Amino acid sequence: MPRIVSAPMDLIIATHRGVDFRFEGLNLTTDLPYSRYVTDGSSGFEFHLRGIANDGTRRLDSEFYEALESWGERAQERGANQADPAPQMPSNEFLEPIKANITDDAGTTYICIGGRTGGTGTE
Repeated sequence: MPRIVSAPMDLIIATHRGVDFRFEGLNLTTDLPYSRYVTDGSSGFEFHLRGIANDGTRRLDSEFYEALESWGERAQERGANQADPAPQMPSNEFLEPIKANITDDAGTTYICIGGRTGGTGTE
């Protein structure tokens, strides 16, 4: 059964381009994405970070949603196949350079096998 381990909401672990990121928690799981490193019985965790909203992130979100709405209108006018690619969420460029270095006192080797950033409606 997956278990979520939460941390204090104010544990800032990174700052990039004026945005603070906090440790949001771990989701322990055996439901891992496909990878050559994943074998039967493997377990792992999802490491969750969350950007803390500020005036700059609210401005970027507003610009993103305006661009997304405009893109959607163009896609309807021209047809989905002829539309330009959808605008990228601002979180992509902010979170991409942040990396986790996971260690423990037992000498376990951790391998990153996937990741994603952002999502519409997320902070």
